Amino acid sequence: MCACAGNAYNCGGTWRQAIYQINNFDHWDLIAHHDTSSGQWFASGARSTFLQNQNDPSAATFMNIGQIAARDYLNNGAYHFKLVYTGVNDQATNCNDGASMDDATQEFEWTQTSWITDATTGYSAVSTNGLDSSPVDGCAFAGIHPSTNTNCVIDGSPDHGNWFQCVGSAGDWHGGMPAFKGGRAEAMSLYIKRTSEDLISNCNTPGFYGNDGHNGAGVPDGASAIQFIDLGSGPLTGTGTLDAVTFRVNREHQEGLKFQIYRPVGGNVYNLVSESQALPSMGTITQHNLVPSLAYQDGDYIGWVHTGQGTFPFQTGQGDNVRWRYGIEPVGSDIHFDGQGDRTYAYRATLMQC
Repeated sequence: MCACAGNAYNCGGTWRQAIYQINNFDHWDLIAHHDTSSGQWFASGARSTFLQNQNDPSAATFMNIGQIAARDYLNNGAYHFKLVYTGVNDQATNCNDGASMDDATQEFEWTQTSWITDATTGYSAVSTNGLDSSPVDGCAFAGIHPSTNTNCVIDGSPDHGNWFQCVGSAGDWHGGMPAFKGGRAEAMSLYIKRTSEDLISNCNTPGFYGNDGHNGAGVPDGASAIQFIDLGSGPLTGTGTLDAVTFRVNREHQEGLKFQIYRPVGGNVYNLVSESQALPSMGTITQHNLVPSLAYQDGDYIGWVHTGQGTFPFQTGQGDNVRWRYGIEPVGSDIHFDGQGDRTYAYRATLMQC
């Protein structure tokens, strides 16, 4: 018997994991899943990070929306989604103008011009089964966006307190989650179709973050095993990717320098969304392309970590704000940055904005 590849999610797994891999051949990516039969729910923090078990699509609660690049999915100016609910039964019957539901499956495709984490614009149905309609305004579907209800991460009830068409339920709803037409579902899977276009045409507006990456003034950090977040240069606006960094090298050959994307949680706590590969530090001025690029969303910040000592210098007294924390936490961690200083670091990050 052949060993399973690391990305073969149907290897010894469930029917849903098999469908996930089959969908990949048709250029669909699974970006959220919830199986309520497990008794597990999304954490409240996912409402701001859009992440849960983001590296494990087989988990009962999975979402990686917060770390994927919108540009990878833009087709003719819109995003193409497919939302599937299984184990659907009647619940809010006043919302249903169709057939009665008894352990039904609901599948619906649509496009919208807005990204998932923004207010919904440009909604257009692809499926013709009418699942988006309802005799009750608060039950109708018009695309997905961040939920205004604390029980859900993302939903399809814009401008309404309801949370029908929930993607990532943080609380039980009559033993399941709200689906289409007032139905109560046991499980949900959200897919997005990959772009067939040239990615360069989707996100081609360059931007920069940070400071002068050529400036040799100041001294590098003497601390080891420490993480930083540059609040003074942020926050990032819109969506896009961090593609490259340039920095002045004042101390060569230090280990474990990585650039990172952080997302606010509250106070001085930030979620580490993603990080680059370890970057070598040599020469006087160095530039590195990040492989892969790091996706960011509106309100995120850029930071960095090093296991050795610091490489690029900083100056004080210029009104900037950098926070830090000793120790190294992995991607996905909520990190409390308990150190702070007026520091301006000699680095510049190159962005591609969508």
